[in-house]
Amino acid sequence: MAKQKKPVHRVQMTEGKRNIIHQLLEEYDIQTAEDTQDALKDLLGGTIKEMMETSEGFISDVTDKILPQIEDWQNRPLDKEVLTIQVGDNESSKYWLSVLNELKNRGVKDILILCADGLTGIKEAIAAAFPKTEYQRCIVHQVRNPLKYVPDKDRKAFATDLKTIYQAPDEKKALAALDRVTEKWTPKYPNSMKRWKDNRDAISPIFKFTAIVRKVIYTTNAIESLNSTYRRLNQQRSVFLSDTALLKALYLATFEAAKRWTATIRNWAQVYGELSIVYEGRLPD
Repeated sequence: MAKQKKPVHRVQMTEGKRNIIHQLLEEYDIQTAEDTQDALKDLLGGTIKEMMETSEGFISDVTDKILPQIEDWQNRPLDKEVLTIQVGDNESSKYWLSVLNELKNRGVKDILILCADGLTGIKEAIAAAFPKTEYQRCIVHQVRNPLKYVPDKDRKAFATDLKTIYQAPDEKKALAALDRVTEKWTPKYPNSMKRWKDNRDAISPIFKFTAIVRKVIYTTNAIESLNSTYRRLNQQRSVFLSDTALLKALYLATFEAAKRWTATIRNWAQVYGELSIVYEGRLPD
C-alpha cells in the first residue's frame, strides 16, 4: 500500500507578512536554502539546532513563556475539571491543609466525598478544612494493592472474591464478605487483606448509595488516565532540574489530557437526584 503523505498545513499569508518576507529577501539577498539558514542564524543568534545544543537553558527559556498561563490556570474559577496541581516536598496534614485552604480561597464551597489513596495526613486535613466531607478510601487502589501479594495463578480468583466486598448490596453484607475473603486468603497470603482490614471504616461511606452512584465514585477512569500520563513523564525524563520545570511538564500534560475528557457521566440525573437527597441542602436545585 502506498504511503500517504501528511497534509501540509499552510500559513495564511497577509499583506504584512508578505512585506516582511520581501524585506528579508532584499536585505539578506536570499537565493538558496543555505542563504535562508544563514539569515535565520543571523536573526536568531544561531540555528535552532545550535541553540538547543549549546544552551542548556534554551528549552527552559522557551517553556517559561507558559508560566503566566500556569499561574492563571492555578487561580481560575473552578468547575468540573482538574482543580489544581501542587509540587510538594512531603505529605503531611499541614501540607494537605494548605492545599485544601487554597482551593477554598479560590471558590470551593463544599466537598461531598473525598476519595483518596490513604495519603498521609489527608483524612485529618479534610476534617479541618471541610468538616462535613466524608472520607472514602479509593476502591481502585484497595483492589490493586493486595494483588501485588498474590501470584498470577491465584490473582483472578482473588480479584473475583474482592468484588464480593465492594459490590455487595449493603454494608452489612460487605463486611461479612470481607470476613470471608480474609479468612480464605490470609493463611495463604498473610499480607493480602491487611489493607482492607485496616480500613474497614473508610470503605463504609460508599454503601449508603445505590449501585449507580457507587460506580461513579469508584470508577476513576479519567483520574487513572491522568496518572498514567504523569507516569509517562517520569519514563521520558526521570530527573527535573527544579520544581518549576516539573510544574511546567505537569501543566502541559494535564492540559492535553483534559482535551480528551468529553464523555458525560451515565445516568447523571439519577445520580444527582440521589446525592441531593443524601446531602440535603448542599447541592443547588
